[in-house]
Amino acid sequence: ATIAGIIMLIFPAVYVVLTYSFATYIFLDQKIGINESIAESARISKSHKMELFKFWFWILVFNILGASIFLVGLVVTLPKAFTAIKTAAS
Repeated sequence: ATIAGIIMLIFPAVYVVLTYSFATYIFLDQKIGINESIAESARISKSHKMELFKFWFWILVFNILGASIFLVGLVVTLPKAFTAIKTAAS
């Protein structure tokens, strides 16, 4: 029962994150309102959920590898990850 409950929480959370992950970047880049940036993020991610999942998965793996090198690797991986996220949002 516990595993089923965790799964029922994780899948909707991943869906929400994938849908609205670019709202902040759209808000800052296009200088539009918060509601409009959330709607735009949902619109552009509508048919690209699997690609976004792969993108965020590899960003996570990349940063975990950076953190595993005594946190010094994060000096390299975090700027590259933020650049990739910004490029994907454009």
